[in-house]
Amino acid sequence: MKQTIESTKAKMNKETEVLKAQIYSLETQITAEEEKSKELEHKSKMFSYGHYEGDGQEKMLELLNEKVEEVYRSCIGDNEANISTLQMLTNIENRLEELFEHIEMMPQEKVELARRQRRKRGG
Repeated sequence: MKQTIESTKAKMNKETEVLKAQIYSLETQITAEEEKSKELEHKSKMFSYGHYEGDGQEKMLELLNEKVEEVYRSCIGDNEANISTLQMLTNIENRLEELFEHIEMMPQEKVELARRQRRKRGG
């Protein structure tokens, strides 16, 4: 009888340990799924923001285009060919590279003199 009680007790202890391990495993899986849920919720909010705030984005793009056109007119001239914002930026970049190359070829004294005069004017 004592042996049966000990055997039953050992069996129940093993079952308890197995159940505890299963509980731990399930809790770990739940935590991982909750983290995934939070991440997906965050992504969903970001997507929704981008979707519903489309008008705001369009306005920002229009403002950006206006600023690029302003710089383009200042550096290159009017946008007579009606080129895209990206093409204007590319042309501005190319013009800047040309100007930097030109500055590098100038006598250093003239460049420094021009920089000092510009600083005095507040530019």
